[in-house]
Formats: sequence, C-alpha cells, structure tokens
Amino acid sequence: MSDFTQLQQAFIDYIRAPQAGTPPPGTDARHMAVYRELFFNNVSGFVSNAYPVLKSLHSEARWTERLRHFFAEYDCHSPLFVDIARSFLDYLEAQPEPEWPFETELAQYEYLELWVDTQPQVTDQPRLEQLDNDTALVRYRASALGTYDYPVHRISAEQDWPEPQPTFLVIFREGEAEVRFSQINPMTMQLLLIIDDQPGITLSALEQALAALLPQLDPAVLRSGIETVLMQLAERGIVRQYKK
Repeated sequence: MSDFTQLQQAFIDYIRAPQAGTPPPGTDARHMAVYRELFFNNVSGFVSNAYPVLKSLHSEARWTERLRHFFAEYDCHSPLFVDIARSFLDYLEAQPEPEWPFETELAQYEYLELWVDTQPQVTDQPRLEQLDNDTALVRYRASALGTYDYPVHRISAEQDWPEPQPTFLVIFREGEAEVRFSQINPMTMQLLLIIDDQPGITLSALEQALAALLPQLDPAVLRSGIETVLMQLAERGIVRQYKK
C-alpha cells in the first residue's frame, strides 16, 4: 500500500477500535475520539432508523453496546443508508447466538420495508385493470416477499414474545408513497413465486403451473381462485401488467 493508503487504513482502524492501537501519525487520541463519535453517531442513526422495532426490544445500553460491536467488527463497504442497514442485517445473521430466536427474521422484515421504500419510482409496470387468458403478469418492482417462522409483523416491545407460526408476507409501496404489508396464504405465495420465476407469464400458463402443483383441486375451483387472488393483488398494485 502507498503511504497515504496506509495512513487512511490506520485512521479507519483507530476510528473503529481505538483500544486496539495508537492514534495515526499526526493525530492525537482526543481529536480522534471526536471523529469516532461523529462516525459512530451517523452509523447508529442509520441502523436505529432502519430497525425501530428491533431497537425497541433492547434497553438503550444494550442497543448501544451491539451497535458499537457492529461498528468495530463489521466491514461496511458503502456509505449509503440502505447499504449500512443491509450490512447490519448481515452482521446479525452471522452472530452465533441471537438475542431472540426471531431476531434475524424480524430484522429481515424491517430491512425489506426499508428496501421497498427506497426503490425508484416504477413507471413501466401499468396497473392491471382486467384479466384474460393472454394477460402478461409481473410482480410490482417496489414490493418484496417474506417467508418467516414467526409472525414478525406483530412483534413489539408491548407484547409477549410470539410463538412460532409460519407467516407469509408481501411488503409493497402503495401509491408510490406509503409502505404497507399484506399477510398471504401459502397458495398466494406460491402464485407470486411462479410469477417471479416467469415474468410475463399469462393467466392460462399460471393456471397450468399451479394445477401441476395442486392436482387434487378441481380445475374450475382452481381457476376461480386464481382469478380472485390475482384481482385482489392487482387492486393493491402488487401484480401488474408485464411490458417488455
């Protein structure tokens, strides 16, 4: 490394973990402490804003302790708010002993809310106004799917810790503004996964794909159920018209 690169690295290392070394040449511990708190406060603010429910489950002291450990030990490669939040999720997923069995799932859910909220405005996926056999389907780009072992959308500091319960959620931005979620059943999740796997799939092809997975269902009942679910999803903007 060049002398300047070495100086940069020494500066970063001391900012992250001052107890592990001495201040870089030309600096002193007092001024470096000011820099460290500025950097830490920025990162702390980003993470706390991204994970408000997870933060609320901790005491202030414990949350700060975990953030300082993340700040010192985990290597972020981007200064962007959403990327720092993603790095904190990666950090949590790498921990051998989570604070709670549902911790990483709750964090994943909160991260998806942030991710959906920060997606660019979608202009190339028209709303689905009607449905026929040849309508090409796609999931709204400003949406995300989550499959969890716990009902993460109901966790809060005011409630008892939840029991395991298979939970399927679609998180989406409604009206290009507010982020919402909808709890869905396994069949609806499967329908959306097929659409994800085959963007532009038609209603008839979707029906065939689900019929192969659910051969026990009467074809007429399956068809009616698919149409009903698709129109419900379309009304909320989750399923849209596919445009090449």
